[in-house]
Amino acid sequence: MVGVTFLISVFFSALVLVLRPGAAIGIVIMSNLLWPTYLRIPLGIAQMSAARIVVLVLLIRLLVRPYGKGIRLNWLDILIIAGFIWDIVANVAAGADNTQLVYLVGRTQDTILVYFAARLSLRKSSDYKAMVVPLVICGVFLGIVGALESITTRSIYEPLQVYNEFVWIEKEPDYRLGLLRAEGSSTHYIFWGLSMFMVTGFLFSLRDLYLDQDSEGKKSKKWLWWGGVIGSIIGVLSSLSSGPIGALFVLLVSSSFYYVRPLIKPVVWSLVILAILIDIFSNRRFYHLVDYLALSSTTAWYRTKLLEVAVRQLPEYWLFGFGGVRPDHWGKLVDGRNHVDPVNNYVIVALNGGLMGFILFFWTQIVVLWRSIRLWKYGPKEMRIYAFSQGCLLIALMMGSMSAGLFSSVLSFSYILYGSIPNVKKHEYAQVKTKTEELMVNG
Repeated sequence: MVGVTFLISVFFSALVLVLRPGAAIGIVIMSNLLWPTYLRIPLGIAQMSAARIVVLVLLIRLLVRPYGKGIRLNWLDILIIAGFIWDIVANVAAGADNTQLVYLVGRTQDTILVYFAARLSLRKSSDYKAMVVPLVICGVFLGIVGALESITTRSIYEPLQVYNEFVWIEKEPDYRLGLLRAEGSSTHYIFWGLSMFMVTGFLFSLRDLYLDQDSEGKKSKKWLWWGGVIGSIIGVLSSLSSGPIGALFVLLVSSSFYYVRPLIKPVVWSLVILAILIDIFSNRRFYHLVDYLALSSTTAWYRTKLLEVAVRQLPEYWLFGFGGVRPDHWGKLVDGRNHVDPVNNYVIVALNGGLMGFILFFWTQIVVLWRSIRLWKYGPKEMRIYAFSQGCLLIALMMGSMSAGLFSSVLSFSYILYGSIPNVKKHEYAQVKTKTEELMVNG
């Protein structure tokens, strides 16, 4: 499959060279989803998927022919780079082997490079709008793929699985509610569900920009947008996974508060008070409620128990983590098994980088959330629904990542999210006009 992957890479790379930068980010997302990221081209110690090659080509284009103003490092840039450097330092200090260190360096192609590609590409309102068509293609096509796989138990990507060299444990097909849990172009149904959830989130955030009242062909655009959203939602549902479906629910409900913003604070405080009361009057912690809401109470219980064990065992790994070694002895503490599956992205981050690695990662997400709030409050009017919905998307992703690690496509999409929210400064946008073309600032 190396030859085919190379041809796919050439095709998508050609697109990012000729299309406007915003559309190129949509192509990056498309290359992650339409062609499996586990199919790679070996280049020395590097394993290059089609999506990684496309991102590299786009970055080279943006550096050779800068788009818009230059770039100045800001706090978010520094946090993301510092997180990578700390992970390397922590793993070396923890005695990680070369395989783990190569993995961490290679991971930058799915994180730092993707982040800067998005940061340098999305400069104008027209760039954001240009993302929609590639996202719609992904939503419609992959929604159909996921639905057919779930119903018929067959997938067009199934023959490609034999070329996957990154399988940890061979698993039998999993069924829920009489349907197969679809994996689509990914390696696991949870990753599939989270990837399609991110497509839904991006499309949902771009609705006001794309369906501009003054734009031509609004009716056809509306049908196109709705087709992409419905398709991507079907893709999420085809995974039959509680994490992605729960994240989708949080996204849709929280985004709806844009239209009833006075209710936000009362609802948040009500939820906080409810959690405190449950903790006081119940013999279980409030987060155990997820055991009753999930599609599988057993797997939900495992996740809550894993979180408790991770907190209790913090003295084992708080400084540098475990250096890429899974703490399988935790399995006995969770449910008596002989190994542990760290199905929580925050736990995985801490296991790789210790407490400092976790702090840098969580701080990064808080800064992105703060940026979305500032863009909503002080940014151009046309960007406010986008900013509000992107903040909701991040919150939903944070909740969804409590049920799975973020790898490959989902990891890349999260860093596109981080890079897609401009650093708005109050004094620069306080008097902004309703329609403005230049949105980004460099600070």
